[in-house]
Amino acid sequence: IANSFTADKIKLILLWSYILILTMLLIHLLISLIRVRKLKIGGTQNDLLTKKLQSLKVKLKIKSKIEIVESNLIPSPTLIGIHSFTILIPANILGNISHANLEDIITHELMHIKRKDTLVNLIYRFVACLYFYNPFIWLAYFTMKKDMESACDQDVLIKSDFKNNISYAESLLLITKLCKQNGQVNH
Repeated sequence: IANSFTADKIKLILLWSYILILTMLLIHLLISLIRVRKLKIGGTQNDLLTKKLQSLKVKLKIKSKIEIVESNLIPSPTLIGIHSFTILIPANILGNISHANLEDIITHELMHIKRKDTLVNLIYRFVACLYFYNPFIWLAYFTMKKDMESACDQDVLIKSDFKNNISYAESLLLITKLCKQNGQVNH
């Protein structure tokens, strides 16, 4: 009886520990989603960005509702949304890139939309919360995020010709350099 009482106590402690940690992770996920939503509100419309976006949407046959704004709140280009999307471009890099670089950035973010990466990322993040105790889930999550970026780069290259491939590689290097100067790189 003493052993089963101890075993039952351990099971109960483990269950409540799981529930507590899961709750904290889900609250963290919710807070992250609220913060991301605030990024959209802090953005500024830019005619050049909007025109580039509209032309690329037609070229890539994307019908989703997409906004594009410049923001002082982010260090690197970012896509937010699941059904309705917003592309955020750091305001301080706009003056340091060419129109071709800008087109490459927007195309890359549009590939995330075509691939439904934001939805997949959210679903997987929820699954990672449920199975937080498994290090392989987290390893798979971070590997998946890197693979998403590589797949978008590959999709951009498939949509362009050889000359544009070199330009795209140069754009990636320039954007990475500028974003590192701004603090961090999301991609």
